[in-house]
Amino acid sequence: MESKIYIVTHKETELPSVEGYKPLLVGAYRHDSVPASYLADNTGDNISEYNDSYCELTGLYWMWKNVDSDIIGLAHYRRYFADVKAFDYKAKYLVLSKKNRYKILSLADAVKLLDSCDLIVKKSKVWRDRTNYQMFAGMLTEDFVKLMTDSIAGLYPEYIKTLEEYFLLHYHVNCNMFIGKKEVMDRYCKWLFDILGETDRRYKELHGDRCHGRELGYLGELLFGVWLTYNKIDYVFHRAINTMEFDISHPDKTENVLMTPMELIKLKKVLRGK
Repeated sequence: MESKIYIVTHKETELPSVEGYKPLLVGAYRHDSVPASYLADNTGDNISEYNDSYCELTGLYWMWKNVDSDIIGLAHYRRYFADVKAFDYKAKYLVLSKKNRYKILSLADAVKLLDSCDLIVKKSKVWRDRTNYQMFAGMLTEDFVKLMTDSIAGLYPEYIKTLEEYFLLHYHVNCNMFIGKKEVMDRYCKWLFDILGETDRRYKELHGDRCHGRELGYLGELLFGVWLTYNKIDYVFHRAINTMEFDISHPDKTENVLMTPMELIKLKKVLRGK
């Protein structure tokens, strides 16, 4: 079976030419036409119309339901796994050097790495001044994180303890990026999209409409690490680079998210609705 790394993009843009990589247009339902060399996430079994909230995860859903491969991967149109000789830093985000200091990880090299593990993933920056709970509650609000937690408690209660432990960490498996064995990712996708769909349903019950921001895409970045940890998946972190400068700021939606080790008991009560 063919193996492929998909470059998710929401627009036609100049992309690096690397053997084994294929552009995948996400949110393709919005487009009147698709570039000839691109695949589109609105074909086959898909959730393209929910791209405003699921972000690159509509691409992951399409890969799950429509791709028959031994190995698949997800990269972004401006973010890739790479072998890096030196870094250039600007603002808070890593930007590619213009001096040929990197090489995007080829599919062939990724397959070699996967001889000794199941998945290649990306680690976030280590936030020494905030935990995962503080970060995601700050971006999405504590109420939204609680909706997700309630969804997990209802569907997969055995994961709650791992979730609580993961909230205490100062880094996560971010960007929804990976290269790995599809049979592993298929199991993850079933779990992930069950939870995201239930969270969206609960949100609609409260607010009268589904999520329209990027909430569910961000939750995927949190939940990936929870699933990997609980299931003891054999994964490795790999360096990643950005191919263009950009900066994203997330205004905190909570003035005071309490999340120190001394307050762990209080957090558990909040998460469990007690």
